[in-house]
Amino acid sequence: MPFYILAYSLIFFTFSIANMGYMLYMKCKLPIVLYELAFAVTVFLFIFASYSELLLANLTALHAMLFFCMLGYEVYSSIYLGPENFGIELDEEIDEMWIEAGRVCSILFAAPAYVLGALLAYRLLLSGAGAFLKG
Repeated sequence: MPFYILAYSLIFFTFSIANMGYMLYMKCKLPIVLYELAFAVTVFLFIFASYSELLLANLTALHAMLFFCMLGYEVYSSIYLGPENFGIELDEEIDEMWIEAGRVCSILFAAPAYVLGALLAYRLLLSGAGAFLKG
């Protein structure tokens, strides 16, 4: 695994954990925080599986479908849901522009992890479909 992928993965996972801590501090709904933990672990696993034959051998098309479902929810919640949907009450002083800027930065920072995970998930789906078609 290239060093820059390892460094990015560790930074991504660290930011995800910090974000979960902030969500708990802001009294976010617990199922949302647990989902964020599950998604961060899944993305981390998919990135590492891209470079590890041992991990890759244990992933199936079912894991790929789960990843795509989680990724779909992540995209949906980033675009259509606001802090109030997660049980977070922000100060009225925070301008809507800053909330949107936070969303954009979050998406841009996470995009490489989503792309690496999606590429592996796509490979898993193709290999699973090939095994299914071969019988």
